[in-house]
Formats: sequence, C-alpha cells, structure tokens
Amino acid sequence: MLTAPANTKDGRAVLTGAGLAEQCAIYQQQGTGWAGEGIQGLGVVGFENANNVDSRIASFVLAYADDSDAETVWVKMTDATRTQLPQAKQQNSAVGDQNSSFVTDAGTVVVLRTGSVVAPAMSHSDMGYQGAADPYGDTTNPDETDPIQMWSTVQARKINAVLGGA
Repeated sequence: MLTAPANTKDGRAVLTGAGLAEQCAIYQQQGTGWAGEGIQGLGVVGFENANNVDSRIASFVLAYADDSDAETVWVKMTDATRTQLPQAKQQNSAVGDQNSSFVTDAGTVVVLRTGSVVAPAMSHSDMGYQGAADPYGDTTNPDETDPIQMWSTVQARKINAVLGGA
C-alpha cells in the first residue's frame, strides 16, 4: 500500500508538479515506484461517519495519462495489497471498471480503477457493520452496508462523471 504524502492538511492533499515528483521519488525509494509511472496527479481524502468515530476511511485518488497506465498500476497495487494482506479474503464487485476488496478482521482495503483513475481506499479500524443494521438506512444493497463499499461506490460514480461517463 502507498504511504500518505507528508504535510497533508486535515487529512487532505492534492499533488501535481514538483510536489507530485517528490512523492513519486519517495515511492521509488519504498519500492512502490510503479505508482508514479504515467501519473498526472494524486489526491488524498478521508471520510468519517459522524455517528461512529470508528468509521474512518482514507482514500487515494491517482490520475494517470491514460486507461492503460491506470490498469497497469491497478494490477500492481492489487498484487501488492494481496501480498501485504495474505490472510485477507479477496472479493470483487461491480464497482468501477476493475475492483478488488481485501477483507480482514480489522477492516477492508478496496483497490478500484475507473478509466484512467485508480482509487485505493483503506478502513482504519473494524467497521463493525457486517451483519449489523445499515447506518445509512439501506438494508437492501449489501455494497452500501459496509461504509468502505459505500465510499468506493460513490468514488467510482464521481470519477466516472468527471471522466465524462454516465
């Protein structure tokens, strides 16, 4: 998994130009330099459910020059996540163009690709929502029962809209 850029303000960062080049150099030193190949911009954002302080998710949004660069990074990021979380249960869903979820007792990591954008999202602690009532009020859609799945679904929709999709 990628490390967060230093000097983020309130858990948010947007990197382009020199700042992006500096972060890609850090990734190169950490053995995750593939994340910087063809990258155009990097964003970091967080989600916190105000009703449950334990429901926190950090998400990267990595924008690439084209779909091919993004697909290459998605494959490498998925492989790296699988290696780092060998006990995780891997699942796929219809979110984005490509998606893998790695479910552990402590939360979930989702790696999704929509067009030329890759967006890994990580929960920070046990969500506690599997099998429980949906805090968002929709018990008919299992993808939106777990906040990280809901977050990934929303992200994929927003990315698709920005890229000119439906």
